[in-house]
Amino acid sequence: VPVPTGFATAVAGTLAAQGQFNLLLTFGVVVSASVVGDLGSFTLGRVLGREFLERRGYWFGYTARRKKRVDTLFARWGVLTLLLSRTLASAISPAVNFMAGSCRYGVTSFTSYVILGRVLWSAAYLGIGYGVAANLDAAAGFLANLAGFLITIALCGSFTVVGLRRFKRSLGSAGA
Repeated sequence: VPVPTGFATAVAGTLAAQGQFNLLLTFGVVVSASVVGDLGSFTLGRVLGREFLERRGYWFGYTARRKKRVDTLFARWGVLTLLLSRTLASAISPAVNFMAGSCRYGVTSFTSYVILGRVLWSAAYLGIGYGVAANLDAAAGFLANLAGFLITIALCGSFTVVGLRRFKRSLGSAGA
């Protein structure tokens, strides 16, 4: 089961900046745990195969939409998809792992790209946490403002959709 570790990694970076965690040890644990998880889902894909993935992949976050997205990424970027799915498109990494395993992708190549991607990803999130620790009050204020802004945008969007639907209905009933 994929675990959203970005926030936890950033918190670990903050704790490392405060001297409660050793930064290098934390980095090693984060990278190792991520790589072990990736190799686990890769191995499951290899052992269970493509047929199982098509029938029961939704258990692991494998959906038709993600399959299409992963196929498109592999077609466009090839093996760089492994690197991209560790960093910029990390939400699809479980699907990428299963597909790579079920397609008999090379273990050495898979592991190399996964390690590189996880090193970049872990360094970024730990760095964010480490940087935020210097001014926790400012970060908390920013997050509160960001949350308020996002809620306002969501409410405005919802009211706009409802208003447009009512407007379309009124046009439809006026023409009938």
